[in-house]
Amino acid sequence: WQSVNGKRFPYKIVQPAGPTNALGQVKFLFPNKFNVYLHDTANRNLFEQSNRALSHGCIRVHKPLEFAQLLYQLDGNPAAGQINQILATKQTKGVNFQHPIPVHLTYFTAWVKDGKLQTFDDIYGRDRLVGNILFGRV
Repeated sequence: WQSVNGKRFPYKIVQPAGPTNALGQVKFLFPNKFNVYLHDTANRNLFEQSNRALSHGCIRVHKPLEFAQLLYQLDGNPAAGQINQILATKQTKGVNFQHPIPVHLTYFTAWVKDGKLQTFDDIYGRDRLVGNILFGRV
């Protein structure tokens, strides 16, 4: 281990697929330059917390199997009814869509729900920049 460092690491570390995998059982890849993707989680209890800004950059999906089912149906993919069978194999399997599905990620710290203003912490520090742009201070 003394010869191993940040520039020399001749090993590949792999976590087995399955329900205890940190990314859960399902990962949704989409093209982007930041290597960000949507994924399941082995820590379902995180969705019960009011502050869920616990990501390392990717986005946890609350109901990933339902989301996968919906995406398959939108795509007309026959695998839509086979999600549980695919997971039961405990093997990694890539499934491509026949038609592109656009992915739009948004970040809001305030919005109106049921006529009431909802506000949240600006965990990424974007509000100041947006305010400066809106008020012509850029």
